Amino acid sequence: MPDHNAVPTANLIEQGTKNPEPRKEERLSSPRSSDSRPTPSLYDPVPTKATVPTVTLRGISKIYRGVLGVNNINLDIFPGITGFLGPNGAGKSTTLKLIAGLLHPSSGALRIFEKNPRRDPLVLSQVGYCPEHDAFFPDMTGKDFVAHFLMVRGTKEAKALKMAELILRRLDMEEKMNRPIGGYSRGMKQKVKVATAVVHRPDLLILDEPLQGTDPEARHVLIRNMREWARSGMTIVVSSHILNEIERMTRRVVLINEGRVYAVGEMDQIRAMMVNRPLTIHIAPRDPAKIRPLAYLLMKEESVNSVKVEDAYVVVHTLDAREFYTKAPKLLVDNSIRITEFMPVDDNLESLYYYLMNQRRW
Repeated sequence: MPDHNAVPTANLIEQGTKNPEPRKEERLSSPRSSDSRPTPSLYDPVPTKATVPTVTLRGISKIYRGVLGVNNINLDIFPGITGFLGPNGAGKSTTLKLIAGLLHPSSGALRIFEKNPRRDPLVLSQVGYCPEHDAFFPDMTGKDFVAHFLMVRGTKEAKALKMAELILRRLDMEEKMNRPIGGYSRGMKQKVKVATAVVHRPDLLILDEPLQGTDPEARHVLIRNMREWARSGMTIVVSSHILNEIERMTRRVVLINEGRVYAVGEMDQIRAMMVNRPLTIHIAPRDPAKIRPLAYLLMKEESVNSVKVEDAYVVVHTLDAREFYTKAPKLLVDNSIRITEFMPVDDNLESLYYYLMNQRRW
């Protein structure tokens, strides 16, 4: 793969130019912005057998009536689940529509399975798309609705109805598929939308806020199926503004806001780029008498910013988690301190999300 030139944390938000002008489509090359500065995101983020990305975006921008919707996005998407995370209005939906072929970029180059969808539109037949907003015929049944989209693609009615029934059964809609959509709950409607996107068995599935408004049962069914489809080799791009939704689906995330990609990669790899990001860790010695001696030892470590004793554990605040993780085991062994817990309390997507916001990266 090409060298993608990750850059320091301080430059994570500097992707793209402020006022790109529409221009002819560029040739694909290494993921650099149009002004030749390194793209500030982490590429090759996930170990995968795939050597060629399913989707490649280079310098992609979209301008709506003079307003910049997405700004100079450089991104590779591989098989498996990739989560787009960002607040409402971040540019997630615009980016997904560009990938799905529903919008054309104002500048940059887009490839799906190494093909240009504008010159080879048949490649879009390998794509399934679930929009954020509903557009149903309320008097039509869920089964008929899904089958209708297959028939639009050229599938015979009998086969379309059978395929629609199979996918809806898989999504636990067996008892509801023959009822009018107008009487469905929000979770049922989301299942029908996802079924419509995946029923033709695409290689690339794009889901825009598929869990929005769903109940816990519907959320569980949808996430379970997404994981199964991904294990079968499908590429799934899913967006959400809810932190734990993305975290339940995948560790592979794209942080996006104001039309720009701020960071790309697995959660721990993004964190590794952010060398000044604080991390809080709870350490619980097996022997309560070791709590205060442990706190004293930890305060001597250069990687430790602060130490506090709370109940049966020591709370460590570090600005260099990698250094601390390297030295802490030896410190414990050398001082014969056996522990029952060594737990980072903010080692999740939510803490990373709020860290970026607090640092004015959102």
